[in-house]
Amino acid sequence: LSRRAAQKEQDTQCAATRVEYERWRDKRDDVTNFALGSTFHPLRWLTSEGLATKKTVHIDEVRSAFRHPSLDATMRPVVENLWRDFSPEGGVGAADALADNSGTDLREIMAAVHRWRETGIHVKVGGAHVQWWHELLHACAVDGPTAEKCTADSQVMTEEDLDQYKQKFNHLQVYLNAAQFPLSQTNDGWRRVHPTSAQAHKSKQTNGGRNRKVLPIWLRVCQRTDPLAQVLQQLKLVHGIQDALLLVSVDRDLIEPVLLELTKVDWMQVRIFLHPYTHTRTTLGFGSWDTGVHRLNSHFLFGLRLALLSLRFSYVITLEDDLLVSPDFLTFHQDLAPVAEGDSNIAAILAYPNGALHDCNFIAPKLLPFSTPPPQPSPA
Repeated sequence: LSRRAAQKEQDTQCAATRVEYERWRDKRDDVTNFALGSTFHPLRWLTSEGLATKKTVHIDEVRSAFRHPSLDATMRPVVENLWRDFSPEGGVGAADALADNSGTDLREIMAAVHRWRETGIHVKVGGAHVQWWHELLHACAVDGPTAEKCTADSQVMTEEDLDQYKQKFNHLQVYLNAAQFPLSQTNDGWRRVHPTSAQAHKSKQTNGGRNRKVLPIWLRVCQRTDPLAQVLQQLKLVHGIQDALLLVSVDRDLIEPVLLELTKVDWMQVRIFLHPYTHTRTTLGFGSWDTGVHRLNSHFLFGLRLALLSLRFSYVITLEDDLLVSPDFLTFHQDLAPVAEGDSNIAAILAYPNGALHDCNFIAPKLLPFSTPPPQPSPA
């Protein structure tokens, strides 16, 4: 874009941001008030501060309470106490399955279901009957957010019944490419196991000659395959991606198209889990509430629990199904993960800071060609 067009685009985005900010003001206040009294707020576990037993808490007391405790001390008790039965830890357990490179191959599941639909041949995959897999793939929650998408071919059920399927799915530890990209757990984290010297040499080249710890990339997915397909293709171009682990958590129903899209990933190990919302909703204290905000919060905490506690990673990269990454995306996090791990007060490192200040001041320069010289400051 030209400088004039880039500035116009920035002004448009800035105006839209201000409108959205005002439109959601009341909603933000409602969410803040709800959060202060909810099960998953860290204040519930900060008993030493004396705030957990108070009926009302002023925002200044909240800020003061979090001025000294470390992130680990405040957030870890929350995610540890939220689930009485966290489904990824059922059966063999997510960490043991990852260490053993075991579980149920997603491509075998999809192939068996396809054969059953064509020929009626009954087989078991991963300890579950092929018809069970078919029911899960075609499941449509009649009381879910997208019940209007249920068709005559759908396996119609309540979302609570669907969550029983999801929890069993999580117990079966579904994966892709575990044999090609095996991992092992050491005292200081997860590492790639290189069966051949050629693979080890390639990894050393793409990682700048360093044998780095494996970082998990947690990808949140919900029904749509576009732009998910673009996100996956862009991920394939990331330097050293074969030495990372892709954790995918899938929300809602009608999951077959998403799982089929995931089977195309052949460049890294993938572990797939399904988010059982009604189960986590109860534990989070949401009652019967089912808004986008509650579901997103539930899904977010589900993924953090999975990566940081179940799989025992100390750092997790979060990604969504509509975010395209740059080729140096993984290197950025590999370089900065030790910074976060070494300082318990660092909650997150952002690869792309957002917000009103960013939208109103830093969009235009990013829209200019790389060859365009930066504007010079006006003389005083």
